[in-house]
Amino acid sequence: MSTYSLWLIPKGDAFAHYGLVISDFSRRFQTPSFEPHITLIGDLNGKKQDMQSRTAKLATGLRPLRLETKGFGLEDYYVRSLYLRIAPSDELIRARELATKIFGKTEIPYMPHLSLLYSDLSRDEKQKLIPTIKKPSNNDILVGAISLWQIDGGVSEWRLIDEFLLAANRK
Repeated sequence: MSTYSLWLIPKGDAFAHYGLVISDFSRRFQTPSFEPHITLIGDLNGKKQDMQSRTAKLATGLRPLRLETKGFGLEDYYVRSLYLRIAPSDELIRARELATKIFGKTEIPYMPHLSLLYSDLSRDEKQKLIPTIKKPSNNDILVGAISLWQIDGGVSEWRLIDEFLLAANRK
């Protein structure tokens, strides 16, 4: 068995914009690079085919989401070092509840966010970065897909397994 995580993937300009921020920080601080995402649910243990089947089922039950950003946050937690806060809208909370139901995962507190940096930098160093981050003209992030990631090992070992369009994006 492996460990998996489900990521909500920003569409278009938000994906490109935050991808550049993440890449820039990764180069500057020699930290891991990763795709822009909002984790919907993580630490899922199971077999790949079962995880794919459940993720496909989840995607058919979700509509594209419009997520509102709420400023920046920082913590002393490596994978939530510097991030963009995401408002926990009713639609996002429903998506999270459906995911926990489909995957049989016990609800744990959910703090939606889009990480910009995975690092052990000091709080002061991270605080100084916040004013340098250019925000896109639109503070909303549109999500049209969910991706399944195998997250065994370090960040550089994480692998995209599959990506599923949310129901209304399918033709």
